[in-house]
Amino acid sequence: MVDEDHEWPSRQIENPPLEYTLTPRKRGEAARVARRRQAPRRGSHRGAAAARRSRWWRGLEDERHRGEDTTTPSPPPPSRPRHSRPKPARGMNTQAPRVVRQTRKDAPGTRRRPSLKWRVDRRPTWIHIDPPYRLPEPSSFGSNRRSTWWPGHCYRAGMHRRILGFASLIAPLAFLLGAGCIAEPGDEGALDDENPMMEDFALGDFDRHAIIPDAEMLDPQAFTAAEVDAFLKKPYPHLHSSGSCLSRMTFGGKTAGTVIAETSVKYGLNPLFVLTHLQKESSLIGNTSATCPKSRLDKAFGCGCPDNAPCNPAYVGFDKQLDCAGKLTRGYLDDLAAGSTTIAGWKVGAGKKTLDGYTITPKGKAAAVLYTYTPWVGDKASGGNNPPFGNYLFWKVWGGYAKTLGYDGPGPVCDAVFVDVCGSTHRTAIEWLAEAGLTKGCDATKKLFCPDANVTRGQMADFLARALQLPPGPDKFTDDDGSIFEASINAVAAAGITSGCSADGTRFCPSDDITRGQMAAFLTKAFALPASSVDAFVDDETSQFEGAINALAAAGITSGCDVAKQLYCPDAKVTRAQMATFLYRSMQ
Repeated sequence: MVDEDHEWPSRQIENPPLEYTLTPRKRGEAARVARRRQAPRRGSHRGAAAARRSRWWRGLEDERHRGEDTTTPSPPPPSRPRHSRPKPARGMNTQAPRVVRQTRKDAPGTRRRPSLKWRVDRRPTWIHIDPPYRLPEPSSFGSNRRSTWWPGHCYRAGMHRRILGFASLIAPLAFLLGAGCIAEPGDEGALDDENPMMEDFALGDFDRHAIIPDAEMLDPQAFTAAEVDAFLKKPYPHLHSSGSCLSRMTFGGKTAGTVIAETSVKYGLNPLFVLTHLQKESSLIGNTSATCPKSRLDKAFGCGCPDNAPCNPAYVGFDKQLDCAGKLTRGYLDDLAAGSTTIAGWKVGAGKKTLDGYTITPKGKAAAVLYTYTPWVGDKASGGNNPPFGNYLFWKVWGGYAKTLGYDGPGPVCDAVFVDVCGSTHRTAIEWLAEAGLTKGCDATKKLFCPDANVTRGQMADFLARALQLPPGPDKFTDDDGSIFEASINAVAAAGITSGCSADGTRFCPSDDITRGQMAAFLTKAFALPASSVDAFVDDETSQFEGAINALAAAGITSGCDVAKQLYCPDAKVTRAQMATFLYRSMQ
């Protein structure tokens, strides 16, 4: 049995030597030698000598003390240091192998002689590693139970053969690695399977006071929606993965790349900044599941989601989280542009201490914004032992994604009237609309037009009333009272361009999105386009607007939504950019 200190007992064998008793390791060696040794032939002097040697080897007899009184047992050897033997796990059989001497029955009538054949009881025992080959202490691996190394938690060997020599050092280590007993990185937003460590990038050294340049953060036209979608399908070219789970999902009928690109343009941020921020907060880009976990989507950016309370229901969901994070970031930038500090007290050129104890003096708005959102440097940046996190992790992920996307900085400065239409195919029409005084954009302060936003019926009436300079008209509809477009709606109705959205002609539905079919009807009546007998499209046969659609096509104002398939998509919504092109062509 095991003593109170859980040390291996020295098995007391009859007539033990004064200086030597068997230990589990020596028993293992004895068992190995016994299995390999052949029993000596009866009557052999050589066999007798071998017997004496093997007896001494096994500690059963000491030739130096033959004939002495051995009735008094020898004192046990000093115990090994406690740290050199692990505590046995609960329920573990800690008995050492028993080496039992057997005799062989010879043929009848012959003299019996003891045989040197040994029987070994094979019982489970511990694999023991002496210093200096001990594995690291548990504290250096982490605190969670799975990652704490201790032999009683990780392995037990029911050995058929004892591991000796160099093999006894290597086998336990290999077993530990295979069994997963070595610690795993924490889940604190560090580099892991969903956030793989990329190879070194040509970004220079990490500057905790700058992190990334302001010009790169504020580059909304860096990537299109299609480029973002392509990136999500293969975010890590050096890994064989199935792409991000976001690449297989849609939000409100839009791909993740479209939603990210639109939000980036809306708030004047680089899509790369949004992608990096998303990965740092939730690791969704590195998640290769068939669908993204709802729990992560609901708090993708942690916006409106305090650590010690549930998320605000108004911000639950990927698209809402995306908009919330964009709005919050833009708010920080506006505060800095006004010369004040952010809500957390960060300001360009002013020193402030992070939560991990570093005094940071932001060199630009990007650093001030990033420390406002995440007030940690990340201890890997200062030589710590933990995986990268915080803003050092942001910098690492940014560098990897920039390399994948081939981003090397902002392109030429866009000189368009609106900063969000530089790469748009509708740029000419939109700039004409602005120069004609027909629009000031969706945000005049930020010089945004919002080209991908849908147009409402009230907005369309306002565009037409301004373009045609229509005179005011009487109050025609009952549902536009209080609308900012009421005067334009009445003017359009008085000009005979619309009769409303209801059969009785009392309602206009100013807040409803206008469809491509309704747009055709408005333009045909507004510009008195002649009818056409040519059926231009194949998907408008049952539409009440087929005549207006054919007239619009005959006038060269539209070629449809899919030229190859001769489709017009009469029920699809009209974006602000498409409306600009419709109106521009109609006015020429």
